[in-house]
Amino acid sequence: MKLVTGGSPTARSAYIRAMVDNANRLGEIYVVGPEPEFEGIALWAPPGVDWQAFDNNDYRRLLTQESLEWLVHHAIPTYEGLYKSAFGPRGFDVSKQAWHLKLIAINPSRQKEGLGKALVRAATREAYKGKYRVVTDCHTQLSVGFFQNLGFRHQAVKNFYSPFGIGFPMWCMVKEPSSKDL
Repeated sequence: MKLVTGGSPTARSAYIRAMVDNANRLGEIYVVGPEPEFEGIALWAPPGVDWQAFDNNDYRRLLTQESLEWLVHHAIPTYEGLYKSAFGPRGFDVSKQAWHLKLIAINPSRQKEGLGKALVRAATREAYKGKYRVVTDCHTQLSVGFFQNLGFRHQAVKNFYSPFGIGFPMWCMVKEPSSKDL
């Protein structure tokens, strides 16, 4: 989050707000836990739809020039390259034919209780009803392991550099439809 917001709390809020607004308008939002204090959330883009928070002008206006340049000249092209590596020259077109998990977050005090698995499995069941694959991307080995335990496989990886210090890898993870998940 620090990279896509330049460490700005205001830009972080705008980025998250753009993600939730896009999911509310164009996708689906899955939550777990009692209202109004949800314990977890997952934002999904259904097939035929794609959106990125970094397309939001309110968010972009809050970035420093250095952060905006990194986003435009490195992060976005590298992210597009990740999907081309995963699915060939049509990268995002192919990923748009899938359910795409854009964001998942669980209250830290409730992690390791199966809430994240429940959020992913609920949407995966819906995806499989239409025989759609599910894709997501993650940037830590812990996340890769989490998704592998749910039956996802590593499709591609790209390394991002950071103007703020250490870079990071990002993996594209894919799960194909399976009758056992229905």
